[in-house]
Amino acid sequence: MKRHNVYFGGVPGMSQSQIEYMEKELKKEIPNINYTFFGEEVLSSEELIQRCHDAEIIISWDQIMDEKVYSSLKNLRAYCAASIGFDGANVELAEKYGVMVTNAGNYCIEEVATHTVALILACNRKLKMMNKSVMEGVWNSNIGDPIKRFSETTVGLYGFGAIGQKVAEYLKGFGCRIIAADPFANLERARSLNVEIVDLENLAKESDYISIHAPLLESTKYVFNKNLFNIMKDSVCIINTSRGKIIKLEDLYEALTSGKVAFVGLDVLENEPPAELERKIIEHPNALVTPHAAYSSTAASRNQIINTVQCVKKILKGEIPDFIVNPGVINKLRAI
Repeated sequence: MKRHNVYFGGVPGMSQSQIEYMEKELKKEIPNINYTFFGEEVLSSEELIQRCHDAEIIISWDQIMDEKVYSSLKNLRAYCAASIGFDGANVELAEKYGVMVTNAGNYCIEEVATHTVALILACNRKLKMMNKSVMEGVWNSNIGDPIKRFSETTVGLYGFGAIGQKVAEYLKGFGCRIIAADPFANLERARSLNVEIVDLENLAKESDYISIHAPLLESTKYVFNKNLFNIMKDSVCIINTSRGKIIKLEDLYEALTSGKVAFVGLDVLENEPPAELERKIIEHPNALVTPHAAYSSTAASRNQIINTVQCVKKILKGEIPDFIVNPGVINKLRAI
């Protein structure tokens, strides 16, 4: 029976128990696997090529793949992202070299949507300000005034995929107006949730809360910048549980400091752990920042590994995995 070379790593922040669970599930589901863990940290291209020279599959969530890597790893058939995001894979290059890209699919849709709604409501109810006041010994029920009734607000969703749709589903019961900007929006699903599809400019102009649910692509990188902030409502609130680089942080900090943006709820930052600018935002009184944990729950952590392992298993069996990101590559896959 042929042995298959599968490498796992480039997962900064993944717990040791998750790393061990990945190894256990891979070896259980794929008995003829040659498994190698190359470490939590992202490797340079040269190190990756040297250490994973015979890889058929690389499992990661942050390992960066460039043309040098794809052209050098002649046996590589797939990059399996153990996450929803697949930024590191460089999908266009993967397709050029006949390499499949998968992600962990729907493993944490409920968790991220719940976290998003929690951040939106925390912004609306000014919970950080109220809690800080109480902690400082000030008991003043009017500390958050003025507060707009949530059912009278407009929530704008930038991205209307699975997570955006789940957020809309959760928010529907609050009675607020929901709009979404997404060129690939499922219009039937939008109608069923009473969501109005608009362009990005109108989303910016009309929303009291803007929640980001788009993948990081060249077309979405830094799309939230000074120009977009300038056309938003005064005192808009920005929520991001997607990818940090969708927002240009310098411009966000300026808008937050000026009051143009009243509050931010962020689970993702451009630099993680935070660099200097990120720390300034974290320390701002009108920012609520969580440590890229929106995906987290016991069930989601289990499903994250199971979904990833099943993608690997199907690829090695010559089958199409459930969560393929670049289906256009199917007809030009590298042979194993």
